[in-house]
Amino acid sequence: MIAILRSYSDFSSQHLATVDLMRYSQNQICQSIENHNMTSENVQVVSFDDWQVSIILSLKQAYQLKSYILHHCNGDENLVKELLKKHWPLESILARRFEFVGEGDLNILTKLFENRSARNIALIVHSMGNASEIIAKFMRIGKIIATPQGFYSKRPKKKGKPKLTIANKKTVNLAVLSGLAFILLVGLLGGIRAMTLSSQVTDLKKAVSSNKSASSTSSATTTIDNRLQYYLNDFVNCYFTVPNDSDGQTKQAKRLNSFYGSEPDIQAQGQVKNPSQLSWSRLLTITDNAATYEVHYKQTVKNGDKTEEKEIITGFNIPYAKTKTGYYVTGLPWFSSLSTSQADKKSINTEVKLNQSDRLSEKTKKKLDKFLKVFFTNYTTDQDNLDLVAHNVTAVKNATFKTLDFSYYKATDKTIMAYVQVTFEVAGSTHAENFTLTLSEKSKSYYVEKVSHTIPANYADTKE
Repeated sequence: MIAILRSYSDFSSQHLATVDLMRYSQNQICQSIENHNMTSENVQVVSFDDWQVSIILSLKQAYQLKSYILHHCNGDENLVKELLKKHWPLESILARRFEFVGEGDLNILTKLFENRSARNIALIVHSMGNASEIIAKFMRIGKIIATPQGFYSKRPKKKGKPKLTIANKKTVNLAVLSGLAFILLVGLLGGIRAMTLSSQVTDLKKAVSSNKSASSTSSATTTIDNRLQYYLNDFVNCYFTVPNDSDGQTKQAKRLNSFYGSEPDIQAQGQVKNPSQLSWSRLLTITDNAATYEVHYKQTVKNGDKTEEKEIITGFNIPYAKTKTGYYVTGLPWFSSLSTSQADKKSINTEVKLNQSDRLSEKTKKKLDKFLKVFFTNYTTDQDNLDLVAHNVTAVKNATFKTLDFSYYKATDKTIMAYVQVTFEVAGSTHAENFTLTLSEKSKSYYVEKVSHTIPANYADTKE
């Protein structure tokens, strides 16, 4: 459990140490940090090097995982490693209990069918067909976890004390006859299944071995640019760490703008920034020009005369580019549903100025603006309504559409390109996002065919 630690201060970070958490206690690590004139609250685990897993955790959370491994996994790290690679949230891992089953179809099926009724078992066998398919199905829903050491089975929740049921003689006789008939049926089915069981066991072992080999090969050939990851981590930390005083917010805004290649042109004036604190984040996907994070942060919001702390979980997307000397953020980041992939290829960034006027008539422009206000309202409220006006766009949770701040339209033979900047509110704070939308005409209105989250620098170019 080799953890890479980074220290954070004044919206920047630096590599601190690489530590085996299994070897050193949390008190030892904290004492070492204090000896270097730092506090443990400013130190985060950014990845587990030996697991090849990138995740941002506090020291407390990392040692919660260690305790889980020692007390609930018999010291076997493989289960937690596999769950993290499957992007299980920390809370879900700590809330689940698994037990080691070992290998072999018979052991796995025995554990899966334990305490199940005969009818339930018969239905499973009838619907899934064979042992390999049954086990694969339970693996897909997280009931069985495959590790290099063998298989783990999710431990069922404990039930209450069994109740004593009094049965009469007729009921007992009927139960005995039914049991005998079922045993004969199972015996017949068992004889048929026995002829194919051997080959199924072999096929499953080959499949598991193949998956392990593929995983090993992938791990061996995949390299992670830690400089890029740490740079993006710093941006996420800076974006979601908003002080509660005006001077601190001014410094935070200045630090945030330093990440951009050119300072974003924000049309809406007086963006609201409530104090917030990043709890933890995790890099989900990364392409040549965009990275998607899962972000958990807490924000202080007003509720009448009082203030309360609200925890928010969201997808957070960062467009970026690389130069010979490093990286920079190419435009405004955007929030998204965690199930949504926003990995469209972006053009090379130059400065974007939202000061152009389109050539559409005032009547047409008003009609388009009205449609986009409906679209963005549905984008933040109702997936069913959104599906009526847009193709393959996922609604965003925890956000509220506020204003359409800028719009520029370019008509072609069959479509209309819309370049817009919109303000959203999340738990009382507002932020701007850029969009490029491809619109088509439909039933005297419009329909969104495609959405991307940037405005190209040449958006007002009239050349085809």
